[in-house]
This record gives sequence, structure tokens and C-alpha cells, in this order.
Amino acid sequence: MPGFKTHTAVGLLVGILLLAISEVDILTFIISIPIILFMSVAADVDHFASKVRKIVWKVCLVLIMILIFIPSYRLLIPFLALACLITLYSQHRKWFHTWVAGVVFSTPLFVLGYKVAVIGFFVFLSHLIIDNYYSKLKKKLKKIKRKIES
Repeated sequence: MPGFKTHTAVGLLVGILLLAISEVDILTFIISIPIILFMSVAADVDHFASKVRKIVWKVCLVLIMILIFIPSYRLLIPFLALACLITLYSQHRKWFHTWVAGVVFSTPLFVLGYKVAVIGFFVFLSHLIIDNYYSKLKKKLKKIKRKIES
């Protein structure tokens, strides 16, 4: 399957093209770049060895440690912990590799504006499309190899 670099490169390309088409202001553009990078690999958060999973876990841990000292936001701690636990027990390329997961990941982005949320969703979809295309290509190459060998 395509790796971290491929997904981030394609996601960045798709995201920047969509940002250019949607004519966002410079601040939105700058804020969108890390979001695009995350959304391009977010589908792999369920893989035990993925870089994005390690990043999500570290961010959640830091946020939990910060939120402990902010009483009005302590209610978020169980949700962050639950989000991390879900990644532990999810099978790779199951729920997180669906368009529904893309909607779930994109929904909080509406806080930054609908354009950012929609771009985030399409960048997430680019991951699924690349994986799907690669799987089909790999199957075809296996068939060709078997024909050549027989």
C-alpha cells in the first residue's frame, strides 16, 4: 500500500488545489496546511505502526495533561481517552477507511469554516481513492505475473 509520504504528498496537492479554487484568505490557507497534512493520513490512525497514530496519541496525552488543570474543560478528557482507545481496537482498513469516517473527521473543521471542512473531507477521500486504486492495480499485476509464470 502507499505509505505516509505518498498520502501526504497527494493530500497536499489535492488540498492546495482546492484551497486555490476556493479562493481562501492567507490566514485560512496557512491554518489549512497542517489540517490537510493530518487529513491526508487520518484514515491510517487505526494501524498499529502508523505515524499518524503516534502523533494522535501524543497530542491527546498533552491535551489531557493540560485539561487536567482547566476545570471547565475536564469533561473533554474521557472523550480524548476514548478516541485513543478506539484506535487500539479498530481493525485496519475497516471503519476508518470509509467516507463516513471522513465526515466524522471533517465535522469539527466547520469551526474554521465550511471551506476548510469540505477541503478536509476531500483530502481524506484522496487517501481512500489512492488505497483503492493501488489495491486494484496490485491485483492486476499479480494476475499478469501468474500468467507469465505459467
